[in-house]
Amino acid sequence: MFSIRFIILYSFLVFYGPSLLNAQPLSVQADTMEIFLATEVPLSSWCLDLIKNLFSNKFQKKVSIILRDNIRTVQSYSLSSESFVLADEENIPDFSVNRASLKCIDFPLAWVLACRKDILRKYLPEASLPGNLEEYLKLLRSVRSINPHFFPWFEGLFNKQTLFCVQMLTGKKQRSSVSFFFSIFEQNLMNPLSIETDEVLAFDVLDAGDTIFSSLWLPEAVLESKEVYFKKHEISWLPFPGVSSETIIPRVTLKFFSLNSEKSPLKPFEENNSNDFYSSLPSAVFRNYSLNDVQEWIENEHPALYRKIVMGDL
Repeated sequence: MFSIRFIILYSFLVFYGPSLLNAQPLSVQADTMEIFLATEVPLSSWCLDLIKNLFSNKFQKKVSIILRDNIRTVQSYSLSSESFVLADEENIPDFSVNRASLKCIDFPLAWVLACRKDILRKYLPEASLPGNLEEYLKLLRSVRSINPHFFPWFEGLFNKQTLFCVQMLTGKKQRSSVSFFFSIFEQNLMNPLSIETDEVLAFDVLDAGDTIFSSLWLPEAVLESKEVYFKKHEISWLPFPGVSSETIIPRVTLKFFSLNSEKSPLKPFEENNSNDFYSSLPSAVFRNYSLNDVQEWIENEHPALYRKIVMGDL
């Protein structure tokens, strides 16, 4: 006796099997622009959407973002004439094309602190965004005093690049950074799960409304808007409040180019003035660094720093 599932499956194959066997593989539509994104920078789903929208508006085409761990893996795919690459600059020399013939557009990303203003107002209706580290910590303490079960800050400290940026802004010496984190965790201002979380998951926590502040990477081209709505959440961003007198904004620059040497991308994205990014912080400056800088730091300093943070070893 045949089961009902078998009869349904048999009927499906009889009616649709021939068309499935003769079906042609899916292809990208002619008006769709493929962008192979190969970067070691941890990008949230929101950042990917912003990148997609920026290129879509710039080229007036639908954009398909195809993620790759490394630019070398792009070579194993059949690329159309509409295929472009957005990649870490350090990886481009490894690509099997003539680097000198590449016509690249700089695409800078900035590391900033995102704030769920809608949640902040629930706790502190009159609060404004902090202008320095002292104001930031005071704001965190105020939220914590209202709800001792809520952690107002969540970071993706398991991600090496995030920890690199945090150390850059909280003190170049390991002892300064470890002391900073020890104090933050001791006051319960940052969720302790941050130690085991990467930056992408940290943004998901922010998106879920389980925290108020979390860092993330954004295209520099969107910074001037200062705030946007993501899934109806009001999110603002500001330079990470560091310990120095000048507010540093870490920045890395990706390269955007076509694999077709005859195809020349349009003019570069407009550069932003750092003073226009956050008007109350005229001392804010962009600090460029390369992935080679991060790799050197990872090899020489990261293991000891991360261990000390986990162990609370001052």
